[in-house]
Amino acid sequence: MKRLLLAAFVVLTLSACSAPGPMQTKIGLLKTPAFDPIFISSLNSAPSGVEYKTYTVMFRDKMPAMAMLKDTLVITNEGVYLSEWDIRNYTFIHKLKLPYADIKTVETTTKERSFLPDSQYLKIITKTDSQYNFAIFDGSVNLASSLIRKRTIQ
Repeated sequence: MKRLLLAAFVVLTLSACSAPGPMQTKIGLLKTPAFDPIFISSLNSAPSGVEYKTYTVMFRDKMPAMAMLKDTLVITNEGVYLSEWDIRNYTFIHKLKLPYADIKTVETTTKERSFLPDSQYLKIITKTDSQYNFAIFDGSVNLASSLIRKRTIQ
């Protein structure tokens, strides 16, 4: 009986030590070269490529106090996408698609903090006055904003 318990403990320990692959985590895929072709193939249209990608949290009025990073903000030559990687089906779930023709303005905000990293936000306002706010966590809010402005008529 002791040997059986020891064997079960060893098997459980060894199986728990293995790390999931990048396709099996919501965040891991973004950092791999597989992200761009998988994302492009998940779209009905055929954009020429991914110009920008980052983890984000989308919110309406005020940034929530607690939020999980599960969404990806992707900018292509066709528009802005908010997508989530479905680790069960190995597909992207596209939650939002904003073609450049629908975007009226884009704004950036940086809230400086003394002890924590600064917070950066991207706000996209459509021609129908819908607002989409995104928290950008990697410091690249100006890059995202300039890519969108380059394709929209101000």
